[in-house]
Amino acid sequence: MYDRIYGIIVIGVAWYTWYLIALFFIVHILTKRKEKQYQTALESVVEELKDILIEEEPIMIENKLTLTSILTNKPTESDYTLLVDFLTELAQNRYKEYKFLFAKSTDETEQPNFLQIISNWSEDPSLHRTIFEYAINKNIDMKVLQQKFAEHVAQGQVIELGDNAIVIVDDNTGNPPTGVSPINSGLEGSEICFIISFIKEENYEAWKKNTFPQPEVEETNE
Repeated sequence: MYDRIYGIIVIGVAWYTWYLIALFFIVHILTKRKEKQYQTALESVVEELKDILIEEEPIMIENKLTLTSILTNKPTESDYTLLVDFLTELAQNRYKEYKFLFAKSTDETEQPNFLQIISNWSEDPSLHRTIFEYAINKNIDMKVLQQKFAEHVAQGQVIELGDNAIVIVDDNTGNPPTGVSPINSGLEGSEICFIISFIKEENYEAWKKNTFPQPEVEETNE
């Protein structure tokens, strides 16, 4: 009799254990299903917000600058840093889309390769407007900006250099071989142009020797 009771208890415990296991899996499946539904709904909301932000017209800022402030405002180092960041984003946007001209050098020891990226206003109107407004509001010195942007390019911060490229920032001509065009137009239809001159690392010393020739030292007879 006790054996029978013991058997009934064992069977009952077994059935109760299986019941708990089944209940756990049902709850787990329902929880995962709810999480997936929540994630799908959240992704849908995010996509809708992105579409709204993309389609929304850029906010127009009313210009209240005086002619004096256009000429006398003093840009800070952080102003140049921020503007270089804006320009970097613009150049990268066009480069990712393969919107550039590439002229390959026939002899890198004499002439570097040439890359030209052009961004038209219509391709990034909000960013173009932001760049122009900031440059005008801060009275940015274009020569300083071009130099800082060229240094940014040479550090691989605009386009990755890889392991065998050197960007040329001075070619002994007085004109920047790497830089950005003057930011002087906020008109629709305007463009911003970027140029990058570069060569393979192993040709740099030969190019440098040909580009910056050392004056000959006259021998004197004692």
